[in-house]
Amino acid sequence: MTQMLLPSEQIGSIPRNRVLIEAYQTFKSGLIDYEQLNLLAQKETEIVINELASLGCPVISDGEQRKFDGFAHYCLHNSCAYHQHGLLVDFSDGHKRLFAPHLKKPPFKYEHTADEFLAFAVSKTTLPVKQAVISPSMLSLVYPPAGIEGYNHHQFVNDLIEQHVGEVRRCLELGAYKVQIDFTEARLSLKFDPSGNLLRLVCQFN
Repeated sequence: MTQMLLPSEQIGSIPRNRVLIEAYQTFKSGLIDYEQLNLLAQKETEIVINELASLGCPVISDGEQRKFDGFAHYCLHNSCAYHQHGLLVDFSDGHKRLFAPHLKKPPFKYEHTADEFLAFAVSKTTLPVKQAVISPSMLSLVYPPAGIEGYNHHQFVNDLIEQHVGEVRRCLELGAYKVQIDFTEARLSLKFDPSGNLLRLVCQFN
């Protein structure tokens, strides 16, 4: 019997282990600093990279181990420019997640960029590495509905696009096999508006 191989690529995050989850909670409590948290996450990233390689994956990723607050706004992590409140989403299993903390201190800019993660990943493997980035339409939700005095929505969008384009360009310059844009707001939009009208508006933004 001839064995048939199906070309595949790992998509999305690799679940973090208990040690890293607890370290993040410790960081949030102020008991360790960001450098300590990041060093631990780098070690976990290297483990993920090696495990994906051992599985025979032709293209790998870093498993998003260092996107501490989640893939939706990793670029805002540890920034004092955002409120503790924003777009809060309810999930069917009962938990809530903040997907877009509202900007309080303009201008909009990334605190961290995906090319930081990619640079580390490509230094740890000879295999092709793809990099996920969050879509600008998802990040557009950080602009508060009431607006920001002295910083209008048009200015915000221009800054957002500049940050996004720069991030993607740097990833490609680093040699990313591909840059995958996470469009998670497509699923979120249907939770808020099952008619699909909101989704159509989001697609126009992208």
